[in-house]
Amino acid sequence: MFLKKIDWYILKQVKSPVIFSFFIFASLWIVNLLIHILNLVVQKGVGLEALFKIVIYQLPSIIVTSVPMAVLMGTMLGITRLNNDSELTAIKAAGISPFRLIMPLLFVGAIISTGVFFLNEIVVPQGRFLMQQVYINEITLKKPLPKIVKDIFIDGGKKFKLFIRQYDAKDEIMRDVTLFQFGTVFPQITKAKTAQISGGSLWTFKNGKTIYFDRTGKTEYVIRFEEWIYPISDRYAGNIVRNPENKSPSEMNMKELKKQILIRQQKKLSPKEFQTQYYWRSSFPFATIFMILVGAPLAMKPTRSGKANGFGMGLLIMILYYVLLATGKSLGGNGSLDPMLANWIPNATSFTIGIILLYKSRY
Repeated sequence: MFLKKIDWYILKQVKSPVIFSFFIFASLWIVNLLIHILNLVVQKGVGLEALFKIVIYQLPSIIVTSVPMAVLMGTMLGITRLNNDSELTAIKAAGISPFRLIMPLLFVGAIISTGVFFLNEIVVPQGRFLMQQVYINEITLKKPLPKIVKDIFIDGGKKFKLFIRQYDAKDEIMRDVTLFQFGTVFPQITKAKTAQISGGSLWTFKNGKTIYFDRTGKTEYVIRFEEWIYPISDRYAGNIVRNPENKSPSEMNMKELKKQILIRQQKKLSPKEFQTQYYWRSSFPFATIFMILVGAPLAMKPTRSGKANGFGMGLLIMILYYVLLATGKSLGGNGSLDPMLANWIPNATSFTIGIILLYKSRY
């Protein structure tokens, strides 16, 4: 009964720091994503709906990446508090070993890792596939808005050319504009006192006239208008619907990856890139367990620095882990190292260090 209470007590001390750390890390990843696409939003006028979709589709990947970091940081902060308040000393004095102390953490870590595995296997690939489709349609295939200043000639290719004599940057109004539209022998010419861009693809001309010419170049007729809207395509091509059969390795689940590995082996092609992604999917979700195994005994060491020390050590461990992970994926992908070995090196290293630290924490 006493040990069960200790288990719940340990989990309670770690729970809040883990949740807090998760929201911090997830928020940082989201901000990093927004910064990455902000420049494209400004240049190409990507709408809020597309921006929202990109964030939503990327969210599963952000969760998968943030969970091990949050568990490590939360574990270290929670155990460090017990250590600084001498509660850890009292627990050891009661005959509870460090390994027994972290058993509930490892148990919950295993449950979290299982959840992350299925999220990484089922949801993340589909999210990446859909995000890439949105990225292609809303960013890659979208034309950048023209930069408008006075006395500028905008070339619209074979469809139109536009000359702007004056531009009011404050109100975003073009003044004294001339539009040349092509399609017949002689272009039709539209002259307007003012014009504005609305929605990125609609140009509204006001107080002007359009001159039509016959095949000899003589004026055939003139149409005067108070307001005229001219649609200008803001895309290089229409929407593309991606074929689910044409996925990149990061957009495939393990079943699809295994299928591609066999196909490439039969065709005498290198399967290294697909194997690297396959073994990464089986190794990374269980990083949570190994983060606990390293972080918990490290936080048990006597220290006077308190939470600041725990936070700093946690960051250092995370940096080293992700450096090993990135290096392993790179070496496995280019064939310099066996893909399975390359992806399990971070976990194997963490396990070895964790066991050593756990053994030393007995004293």
